[in-house]
Amino acid sequence: MTIGRESRARGAAAGAALGLAMVGAVALAGPAGATIDSTSKGMQCQGSAAITPKGGQPYTIVATQSKAHVPRRAGPVQYSGSTSPVSHHHHGEVKVKVGPVGVNVYSWASPNDGNKPSDAGTAKYPSAMKSAPPGIYRVTGFHTAAEGGCSGHMDITIDGSPLSSPAGAGAAVATVVSGVLMLAAGLAKKGRL
Repeated sequence: MTIGRESRARGAAAGAALGLAMVGAVALAGPAGATIDSTSKGMQCQGSAAITPKGGQPYTIVATQSKAHVPRRAGPVQYSGSTSPVSHHHHGEVKVKVGPVGVNVYSWASPNDGNKPSDAGTAKYPSAMKSAPPGIYRVTGFHTAAEGGCSGHMDITIDGSPLSSPAGAGAAVATVVSGVLMLAAGLAKKGRL
């Protein structure tokens, strides 16, 4: 989703924190967030996201941390972010690595004609998270502008039973079917079938 309003995400840190929140981007864990990997031209980026899992207590993800647990379901995410110096004609995105592919979960762009150094708002938590299989995923994000930029990453853990998602249940069925077929092939080779 491309955000054209200048009041959307500020800085890769904010994007990464929001991306974490957006991706699922915490199975009832405490504070966590993103690691700032690099900055250019002295750009400083900060960000956070407050997530309230369905039926759980709210917690905040801060952009200076490297790991987080993410929930399958959550209410709206409150985010904030800032850059110093103020960035203009900026853009950025957050991706989650799923296998060999990076899936874009959040992106933004703005001329920032209002000269805003920071932004805060609310974003919808993605409903697709309820189908995500448990595991550890790498989230990456960046924010870039003529004044400089930042990039960051974090590892998110989606907790739960492997059978709690359609993909996990499908994998379990495929494993059982493969095992039965291998057993049948072994017995047939020995002449027992």
